[in-house]
Amino acid sequence: MAAPKRLTLFDCIAIGVNGIVGSGIFLLPNWVASGAQGFGPLAFLACGALCTLVALCYAEVGGMFERSGGTYLYAREAFGEGIGFGVGWMVLVSAVLGYASVARGLGDEVARTLGAPSWAAAPIAASLIVGLGLANWRGVKTGARASDVLTVAKVSALVLFVIAGLFFLRADAFLRLGRPTLSGFAEGTFSALFALSGFEFVAVVAGQTENPRRNIPLAIVGSLLGAVVLYALIQAVVTGVLPDVRTSKAALVDASGMMGGPGAAAAMGAVAIVSMVGFCSGSALVGPQLIAALARDGLLPSGFSRVHPAREVPERAIGLVTCGAVAGVLLLDFKALADLTIVTLFCQYVPTCLAVIVFRRWQPEARRNFRIPFGAAIPLIALAMMGFLVTRIDARSLITSAAILAAGLIVLLVQRAARTRGAPRWEGKPGD
Repeated sequence: MAAPKRLTLFDCIAIGVNGIVGSGIFLLPNWVASGAQGFGPLAFLACGALCTLVALCYAEVGGMFERSGGTYLYAREAFGEGIGFGVGWMVLVSAVLGYASVARGLGDEVARTLGAPSWAAAPIAASLIVGLGLANWRGVKTGARASDVLTVAKVSALVLFVIAGLFFLRADAFLRLGRPTLSGFAEGTFSALFALSGFEFVAVVAGQTENPRRNIPLAIVGSLLGAVVLYALIQAVVTGVLPDVRTSKAALVDASGMMGGPGAAAAMGAVAIVSMVGFCSGSALVGPQLIAALARDGLLPSGFSRVHPAREVPERAIGLVTCGAVAGVLLLDFKALADLTIVTLFCQYVPTCLAVIVFRRWQPEARRNFRIPFGAAIPLIALAMMGFLVTRIDARSLITSAAILAAGLIVLLVQRAARTRGAPRWEGKPGD
């Protein structure tokens, strides 16, 4: 029997881009401009600088492992099972609920476009989730192929939007918004963080990737840098084209309408749908890999680590993500998801930056395909920048995140109690 096809570098870059370019860029320009005013493009660049520092940390630790698991795996190896599970649990909940929320938003958009009744949104979203689950059950390469096609389609459309928009920019639109305060610029940068997150998805599928020590670091940094430049240009276009981007809830659609009329607006609305489908495609591919990694390490029931013998996919984990996302399409709205997701991002990024320092101290001879220059300076700068931005998190999101984490700890305690004392556990080292 031929060996199952594995993910290439292009597949991994597509997963990263799909994780970043989802619903955020279509829904967030007004949020960014409300804080950063006419300096919205710079807010994206500032946020991109932070994310690039974090991505470099991911690139170093990602090049040390060939297993799937991503942030959870790094935290587990650096800080132990308890912290590793806490990080993995937050990533898992965020991934599944984020998947459900974007799918529901897609269902709402499709229902409005087709003139269907509002109750049709949930079945549309559920159908998409089930379809993507079946695609991934057929094999990881099948799921990745869908991700590749959607990535090329939506990025091409956004690049064309930027090129066309450069001919319609008006300097007075930037001047009218004025300069932000330091607090306002931080608020805009904080909002941009949701739009630029997702590059960390790439690390989760290391175990399904060709030459993961090389391809994972390249895909993480490459997908992020490309998205930062694209997002900054998009923010510049909508700011320079619209009378006041702060009042537009669909900035790209409205700007397209001003440049090319109703047809252009409808086309950009279709691109938004394609982009959200692409995000869901990436979530459907990555979520099961994380569940399987937690199950393999005994932190979730071992049945969720079961791999199909021919397709080499975690079929039960795919089923769990699919069922969880279908259930979630009725429960979440975009604003609540965005706020909660940013909290979970800090729960991922902070331990990964710290892991660079820990691994260098305790495993200095471990194989690394990529090594961050300047010692511990880059992870420490990233931690300082995140410490400044964490002040923008509202109390409700912190309380909700604490409740989610507490629920995860209960799951961990129950699983530990149910585990057979003599059950084998993975005790590998980086690279195993």
